[in-house]
Amino acid sequence: MNRSGLGRYGVSSQTVLRERTEDDEGYLICPECGTPVGNSLGSHEVARPEIVDDDLADAIGDVLVTHGWVCDRHPGYEVVMPTPVGSLSVEEAVNSGWVGVRVQFADGFVRTVATPEKEIRRGEVDDVSTDARGESEEAGSA
Repeated sequence: MNRSGLGRYGVSSQTVLRERTEDDEGYLICPECGTPVGNSLGSHEVARPEIVDDDLADAIGDVLVTHGWVCDRHPGYEVVMPTPVGSLSVEEAVNSGWVGVRVQFADGFVRTVATPEKEIRRGEVDDVSTDARGESEEAGSA
């Protein structure tokens, strides 16, 4: 999150969520500007995510932590490309301390991204969707 300018006062723009993109040579790049992002793999904060589940959105608040790549070369906002979770089984995700959260991406599709279970601010984590397969994509919000 940017802590310069208005960021010092807690004002930030919404993070743009996009699917990861590769160039012709297979290098990971930002889908908006083409900047290589391969070295940015790690945990990143998504400001004001569009979470599909209202109860889960309340529990997470204004910042969703997810794992993936980030491009911070855009004035006023970041582009986050979450790690695809389709290769994880639900059991693997739950046992690793991560849960699936259905979030609307900038292209209007709803996809599952992983977030650490400990980042969810409530005791009823049992109610959280743990569908971390990420196989289905739906246009718009569900």
